[in-house]
This record gives sequence, C-alpha cells and structure tokens, in this order.
Amino acid sequence: MTYFAERGRTTYALDLRGHGASAPVADLGRVSLGDYIDDTVHATRALGSVVLVGHSMGGLIAQKVAELGAASRVVLVSPAPPRGIPLFSMRLAARQARYLPALLRSREIRVRRADADALMMNGIPRDERESVFAQFQPDSGRGGREIMLGAVGVD
Repeated sequence: MTYFAERGRTTYALDLRGHGASAPVADLGRVSLGDYIDDTVHATRALGSVVLVGHSMGGLIAQKVAELGAASRVVLVSPAPPRGIPLFSMRLAARQARYLPALLRSREIRVRRADADALMMNGIPRDERESVFAQFQPDSGRGGREIMLGAVGVD
C-alpha cells in the first residue's frame, strides 16, 4: 500500500468480518467464503471502479468478485485455486491433519508457528518471520474446508 500511495494511488485494505478492525463475529469458525465474498463485493461497489489485489484465500475471493462484476481488474498473488487444494505430500498431509477437526467442525483455526514456518513462511528470511507471524489471525474452519474442497467455483 505504501508503494502505491507514494505514487499517488489511493489504496484500502479490507478487513474481512471477524478480522482486524472489522466487527467481531459470534463464531468465526462458521464464517463461509460466501460471507467473505459478500463483504468484498459490498466494499468494492461502495468504492467504485477498483483494482482488487488478493493473496491466497484473498486471491480466490478476488476471482469470484471479478466474476460478479464488482472489480474492474484483479491482481492475484499465489491465489487459492477454485478447484480445491489437493494434498501433494505426506509432510503437508501430516501438518494439515492437526487442523482437520476444526475444518470439519467449522471451528476457529489458529495456525501454529512451526506449521507457518514450514508451509507459509518458508520463503521469508528467518529474521523476518517473527514480525510476519505476529500479524497472523485466527480464521474460519468452514472457509478453510470450502477452499480445500473447491466449494467456490469461478467461471
């Protein structure tokens, strides 16, 4: 955001429901990708013509928002695919297994630091990981399950 602001572009960061400065939700674990998509569509339509940038789950949301005509353009950074996330290795399966109860029961998920280091922050220099991990927040087990199973189709 700083990069674009320094070049005269207005930027906004959307806090999805239950995250950051948004209103808390009674049960974050049960929030669906559809809920997040609705939040994003509402925000983008309020702002007018926007270029929506999405990473990971946000990338999948951005694809759906674009399909719905609520963003003029999207930039996808390592987006979660609409067809689901297959397990490619036993190492990945073993790390994800500990989150399976929360995924299946639509409970809040809090990623463990060791898992974040191995799966999400392995491309970040070790001396920067603590500050990055400090920004992690709990997320929806239901949303995670929907991503894994490819429950949100994008045309």
